[in-house]
Amino acid sequence: MIDALKPRAYFYFVRRSLKQILLLWLPLLLVTSGGCVLNLSYNEQEFLERPVDLAVTALSGQKFKVEYNVQNKEDTFDGYNLYISRHSSGDGGGNLNLKAYNYDGSVPTFVHSSADYDLTNTVSVTLYDYMGVTQAIDGSTVVYYVPFETGVTYYFKIKAHSQFDTLSEFSNEVSATTLR
Repeated sequence: MIDALKPRAYFYFVRRSLKQILLLWLPLLLVTSGGCVLNLSYNEQEFLERPVDLAVTALSGQKFKVEYNVQNKEDTFDGYNLYISRHSSGDGGGNLNLKAYNYDGSVPTFVHSSADYDLTNTVSVTLYDYMGVTQAIDGSTVVYYVPFETGVTYYFKIKAHSQFDTLSEFSNEVSATTLR
């Protein structure tokens, strides 16, 4: 079963590697070549507003509908990370051991930009499976996906994500129980 999922895991790592190369080396190349770079203060690079009003609805067939508004306008904002757990950690802070859900190989989970800011437009995404991560013997990470379990309550939060891998505080926590 893991063999069938290797292309998805490979895409995740290739995309992540390219993003790291661009974020780490492109500014250096622009500075040394006399090009233009983002002129942001330290605070603008490090701070993202906390998202609010996350909503999740359980759908038949072991699926969840996640709904949110793009509410971050920061120049470095590039999307939201979704966090899913079987245990509540309350609103705001909480469980620091949560790993971001990886949706279609993207980091952040849901890719956006500050140009997508619109409090009147609700973004809706249907999730069909739950991401798990395991460490392989050779040291590489294998990503696998399993369906949500019927009758289990899952807890959801999001964080705004920046081009510098800065994260906001957690949004409100919402929960839903998987339907058959």
